[in-house]
Amino acid sequence: MREVTTTVKVYKFEELEDSVKKKVLNNMRDFNVDHGSDWHWCEKELIGEDLKAIGLKMNNLYFSGFSSQGDGACLEVTLEDLDLFLKHMLANGFTLKQVATAKRGEMGFNTKQRGHYQHSGCMVINFDRPSNLSQDSHYKIFEELESQVKELIQNLSDDAYRKLEKCHDWLTSDEQIIESIEANEYEFTSEGKLI
Repeated sequence: MREVTTTVKVYKFEELEDSVKKKVLNNMRDFNVDHGSDWHWCEKELIGEDLKAIGLKMNNLYFSGFSSQGDGACLEVTLEDLDLFLKHMLANGFTLKQVATAKRGEMGFNTKQRGHYQHSGCMVINFDRPSNLSQDSHYKIFEELESQVKELIQNLSDDAYRKLEKCHDWLTSDEQIIESIEANEYEFTSEGKLI
């Protein structure tokens, strides 16, 4: 048996021909967002902080994306600070009567993801039904509140999805892939094969 040693010329990304650069970029398109990486952790933290600012605690954020029907995000949240939440809702459509009813009824809720998909329509919202609301009109107001809260949580889930998608698009852009290639000092063959 004998050993044969071959020599291969290697190139930095910027030294490759333009057509080969395109090939490398396409082959490494998901490099920054490979499965198993936590590329989304920072965006999830920011979403959690935004929710906390309006009185909600994010328990989980499920999402799938970003190019198929059924893709989206689903928030699992718990109402943690009723006063903060009602202040936000008052600025976004709740009436004073609804706010007073919610406070009197000590409104509470949480959301859970359900089913196989992970978008804003795939969650269950569990409301704490108040026992201290005596009049039928209060129950009607409470039902309106539930409807508005459901719409808000769905909108927040859709907004979270848009933020995650924007982050994903940025990480899979040519500029970010090139930055990662250069930061890792990757080298390639003249055909664009990673060494």
